[in-house]
Amino acid sequence: MPVDVKYICDGAGVIHSYTADVSFEDLYYAIDRTYESVDTIKKIQFILFNFLETTSTTVSPEEFRILINKDRDAAKINSKIVVAVVGPTDLIFGLSRMYEMLADELPWKQSTFRTLSEAKSWIKQKTGLE
Repeated sequence: MPVDVKYICDGAGVIHSYTADVSFEDLYYAIDRTYESVDTIKKIQFILFNFLETTSTTVSPEEFRILINKDRDAAKINSKIVVAVVGPTDLIFGLSRMYEMLADELPWKQSTFRTLSEAKSWIKQKTGLE
């Protein structure tokens, strides 16, 4: 599976690192692991989606809506999560921006970046965590 989900900062941070071709199933798996329990969701202060090593992705608007519904459920438990996406290619960057528009009613602060250093700096500014 081309995704690794890693918890840092005693569970306050979650990093999704994707490689190769990323499918809806890969994204769903990672989100499902991230939201595995109410206690886990309550601890999260930030989620970083790292697509630096992704070559392509195929996610339809309908599949985005499924992922957004999972985020909506998590936001009911924790409304203060910060979400950063690193999308160095135009395709990933554009898909991330589309997700932001579809999920604009979520209470979370979200942003898309071209570099990992920009995303980490923004997360630190918003949460104080590294």
